[in-house]
Amino acid sequence: GPLGLEAVDQVVKNTELNVPTLLLSHTSNEIDTAAKTVFQFGLPPEQEATQAAERAWLDGHRQAALLYPQSAWGRRMQTAFLNTWQRLGGIVVAEQEYLLDQNDYSEPLKHMLNIVQSEARKERLENLLKMKLEFKPRPREDIHFVFLAADTKHARLLKAHMNYQHASRLPVYATSNVFSGRGNPGLDTDLDGIQFGDMPWMLVGDGRVAELRQTLQAGWPHAHSGLDRLYAFGIDAYAIVPNLNRLSSENAVRFSGVTSGLSLGRGGRLHRQLLWAKFKKGVPVLVHTFFRYKS
Repeated sequence: GPLGLEAVDQVVKNTELNVPTLLLSHTSNEIDTAAKTVFQFGLPPEQEATQAAERAWLDGHRQAALLYPQSAWGRRMQTAFLNTWQRLGGIVVAEQEYLLDQNDYSEPLKHMLNIVQSEARKERLENLLKMKLEFKPRPREDIHFVFLAADTKHARLLKAHMNYQHASRLPVYATSNVFSGRGNPGLDTDLDGIQFGDMPWMLVGDGRVAELRQTLQAGWPHAHSGLDRLYAFGIDAYAIVPNLNRLSSENAVRFSGVTSGLSLGRGGRLHRQLLWAKFKKGVPVLVHTFFRYKS
């Protein structure tokens, strides 16, 4: 590695894989691990979307709205979340795409929240009564939460527009893409209320993980950035090799890594169990556990 999805597919297709192999990505198709000793470890965004659905379900929500970009990545996130949510028994009451090259997201959010219909009713009443009416739009009430697929920049804009549309109290679940890794509470107050899953390497501010990060990344120019996750991925890819046989031979065994708790699933795929945090005053705070954030 590093290997992308297409490269890994080519390796599996064109190589016998006669020796135990750790692929640094997930393949498109499932591998018969009875015939080949192959393990797959990656950071696929679909895993995070799946866990967002599971987290929202465990929190007691049942009716979702999906907000995602009009892009290949956005459709992958939408599909992964939707499949898991419907498998759990959840209902999707609204789906809304947004364009990445916009700064004003009032229109797509009005459509998602049914505010367009509310404004249309107001106009009909004004035409009928021949007078101007005082009007405060009300978002629809059948949405229990929003799954937001967005990076930091777009998440700030979209959440700010949601607040403006009187939907500030609507729970929002997201993936690690909303957190840049660099502490910026002044700008990230726009993200307040968003709950997202991420790795211990990015969220834990003290203890063994924090000490390891400070030691290994002293002087590294890309610390506290999105590249931190790839750094952590490299650490776990190296550290997990001696544990692969134990993971494959014992049920319910997990490896406690800096990317997450890792367990082995079908096809030799390693599954990550993320930590969850919520933005408060522009700072990610571990859900149920407050931690000291170091910028």
